Amino acid sequence: KKRKELEKKRAAERKKAAEKKKAAEKKKAAERKKSTNARTKGASSSKGKSGATGSGGSSRHGGGGGGKNYDKYISQIRSKIKRNWRRPPGVDKSLTTELRVKLFPGGAVANVTVIRSSGNPVYDRSAQDAVNKASPLPVPRGSGFDRFRNFKLKFTPTGIR
Repeated sequence: KKRKELEKKRAAERKKAAEKKKAAEKKKAAERKKSTNARTKGASSSKGKSGATGSGGSSRHGGGGGGKNYDKYISQIRSKIKRNWRRPPGVDKSLTTELRVKLFPGGAVANVTVIRSSGNPVYDRSAQDAVNKASPLPVPRGSGFDRFRNFKLKFTPTGIR
């Protein structure tokens, strides 16, 4: 009789522990979902401001386009750089300079290199300065950052692509 009671008690304790563990896992999942939703909502606050399309990308992920998340961040990056760009007065509308931007995790600019000059060093320098002034750039955390570690931007007098 005592043995049966003891077994019953242990079974009840195991059941209670399992329910407690399940509740804790549910709570963690809900917190992760809430955290992800908050980051996604914050990331989309400047959606559509740039009007430009995705370009660049890291050499590890050839081509660089694609992905809803990628497009959100690249749009925010362009927007922030555009706000910091002081175009030289009286520049020719046909000028284009292409830059390679390398970032540290967290979005701080590590290096900006002119990979295709416009032929106007003042114009090229203004584009480089804009990227440096915009540092840190808005980038995702974790593995999503890899796509932004190294990318290209093309500057024209009418905008950034």
